[in-house]
Amino acid sequence: MSSLAACAASPRVAFLFLCESGIATEPLWRDFFEAAGDWRSLASVYVHVADRRTARLPVTSFFAGHEIDERISVRWGDATIMRATVALLRAALKAPCNARFALLSDSCAPLHALRC
Repeated sequence: MSSLAACAASPRVAFLFLCESGIATEPLWRDFFEAAGDWRSLASVYVHVADRRTARLPVTSFFAGHEIDERISVRWGDATIMRATVALLRAALKAPCNARFALLSDSCAPLHALRC
């Protein structure tokens, strides 16, 4: 089966997090993803960290390693938020299996299980 056929059979949701320096609801998201079992077959995670002083999230963070390389210095209420969103989408669109995209802030919380 080709990779495109595999993606069509199992499309993923890309969770795109815009945050300043971390995700306040991280424990809820950890539980959300881990409750789905093999969540990496269902979802992808991308994090844009706006605070340039935060090179990477702490290695103990569930989201460590999911930061995108493109960093935009964001000013809330400014067009820079759109640029950061585009950077997240650009990173997520590199993975052909990402079929749906959820844009989230650092204070969002999941309401439903990933695996319904």
